[in-house]
Amino acid sequence: QGGAQQGGGQGGQGGGGGGGMPTILQRLPLQLAPAHALDAIARSRLAVMEVMRAEFEAKAKEESRRAAVKAAMEHAWGNYRRHAWGHDEIKPVSGGRSDGMYMAVTMIDSLDTLLIMGMREEFDACVEGIRENWSLD
Repeated sequence: QGGAQQGGGQGGQGGGGGGGMPTILQRLPLQLAPAHALDAIARSRLAVMEVMRAEFEAKAKEESRRAAVKAAMEHAWGNYRRHAWGHDEIKPVSGGRSDGMYMAVTMIDSLDTLLIMGMREEFDACVEGIRENWSLD
């Protein structure tokens, strides 16, 4: 059994007779024909594409959820600004306002959320509103 039958050695495909790196086909087991190798590569690529598609869909779903959460915050914050600015909270059903603590707690509690959500103008307005209307004295 010469080396050429198993794809190694000097003869065979692409060996070049110089002892260089064997080609991919030379490294495949003898019983694996090139058609099977191509089929395995195709299955592998298909699996990679399936993973990429799943990741793309997951990212799109995540972005959609983020947009929905931000839209809800913008809606709630807009109503607070219109109906209860400077007060503790807005009453969600009546649209009235409540002052149990008289400390503009919604404004203070919302600062980090506004900043994290990228609502910088609203954050700045909130900081200014707190400066103008709230004191620890």
